[in-house]
Amino acid sequence: MKIMEYRQRQTIGLTQKLALTTQMRHSVKMLGMSLADLNDYIDTVVSTNPLLETSAPAEDFRFKHGLTMSKRNTALYEAPDDADIAQEITPQESLLSQVRLLSLSEKDIKIAEYLIFEMNGDGYIKVTADEAARDLFCQAEDVERALGAIQSLDPPGIGARDVRECLQLQLERQGKKDSLEYILVTEFLSLVAIQDTLAISRALGADKKEVIKAAERIRALNPRPASTLMAKADIPVVPDLVATVKNDKITLEVNRGAVRKLTLYNPYEDKLGVIKDPKAREFLETHTKEARQLMDNLKRREETLCRVAYHMLKVQAYHIEHEKKYLKALSMADIAKALGLNTSTISRALSNKYIQINGKVSPLKSLTSASFNNSDGKRTSKTYITALIRDLLRDENKTSPMSDIDTMRELEQHGITIKRRTVAKYRESIRILASHLRKRKVFGPDTEPGISVQALPVINEAPESFFGKISL
Repeated sequence: MKIMEYRQRQTIGLTQKLALTTQMRHSVKMLGMSLADLNDYIDTVVSTNPLLETSAPAEDFRFKHGLTMSKRNTALYEAPDDADIAQEITPQESLLSQVRLLSLSEKDIKIAEYLIFEMNGDGYIKVTADEAARDLFCQAEDVERALGAIQSLDPPGIGARDVRECLQLQLERQGKKDSLEYILVTEFLSLVAIQDTLAISRALGADKKEVIKAAERIRALNPRPASTLMAKADIPVVPDLVATVKNDKITLEVNRGAVRKLTLYNPYEDKLGVIKDPKAREFLETHTKEARQLMDNLKRREETLCRVAYHMLKVQAYHIEHEKKYLKALSMADIAKALGLNTSTISRALSNKYIQINGKVSPLKSLTSASFNNSDGKRTSKTYITALIRDLLRDENKTSPMSDIDTMRELEQHGITIKRRTVAKYRESIRILASHLRKRKVFGPDTEPGISVQALPVINEAPESFFGKISL
């Protein structure tokens, strides 16, 4: 029998590793900030640097352009390593700090960071594993693994892909995977939302009182888990960029009026030699360098946002100008390849950014659209597919509405081959109820055709009495 022998050896080899400087790290972090967080960050840096002076953003911009109100979205940022700055922890930063405590590979951490930046204000990750895998040039299994890590974080339910999964995660954390509540969430969530406990009790053969109690316990769960990380008051949405698309021409400018203007005041900058005190000289040199780095990073942030936005506008210009219901296929990977940037850089550039186009304010990310390959090999955008689904369901027979399988087959007639669950996901994304909830029942020979026994809409949002404005 051979005995395996292990020995330790020293070897010499060459490896390549990209090391980011402190300024580059801060530049990357600032790119992911929203305007509100950017101004807060500038304020904290200015409060610790006596050589920096700042002026408030133009307060009347939002009134001049008639912008609408929306919830504030936060983004990740960090203070300079050499500055003692007390700062507010954002939801993304809170989650990233938890991710770094897990035993994950560097690859999984990068994927988790991407997914966290894709998270919406309620704590949901709507991007699919396949879409993320295409953007990150990895396998869908890698994305699922990173997503599972995020869903293990606090608060329970964070990182869910829809409200059903969000509630399931919370029940699993409570050890109730075999409970009646879990069955209701998994199989009867639509009926729970409209409080049809009688139909549920009949379907399960369960006592109605027990079903009511289980539904009440479900009501105690939180369908918006991100709200526990940081509750923010509503503030006006102010665009980072202002664009006009008209007559095949694109004009784009940075909304500098929304960002605090910085000026550096150092009368001894070119005369440091006259300062005899070495500590005073070091103080001026350090704070001057910090100030110039901040101003350079702000300029770099503007340049990156403009490059990304202009490319997106150029691709979508025809659809924007002619107000099409859908956009061309354009993913973050497409943008990164066209501009020679990293996909994570594009993700940060789009996170919590807004653009005003022809007077209308929209998230910058809304100019992207995931795509599928048609049967003829051509790419079709997700927005085109959802628009087609909306049109198909609007023209359906109201007394016998189309199921997701019927819709899938109709899409195949247009050369679009997708799975039934993908159809369901897109239908829910445009807030259209399932076929059994859209059905209009007609009764009696004397009843006028089209009169519904149930007061359920054909095209409508999911019921709000239970979960509010969250699609089921």
